[in-house]
Amino acid sequence: MSATGLDRENLAYAFAMSTCPPNGHQDLSNRAQKIVANSGFSDATNNRLMEATDGGPLDAGLQWEVMESEGHGPDMHQRIAAFTGKDK
Repeated sequence: MSATGLDRENLAYAFAMSTCPPNGHQDLSNRAQKIVANSGFSDATNNRLMEATDGGPLDAGLQWEVMESEGHGPDMHQRIAAFTGKDK
């Protein structure tokens, strides 16, 4: 059995398809673009958190995040500005 790896854009599109019924191709495409726009650093850190603590209690996940995570990403200030609307 073999599998083909997906790049970020195709993976985001597949995730968008699996998580909500689309109201048309444009909605699905917009959702996928938003996922791709996420920070790669944050995505990787979140995946490590899930791998390390999945199925465990919430406090174990919080403890792992404080003790084991890399901290803030290199794009932190840019992401905060975009979130607060101060990047315009």
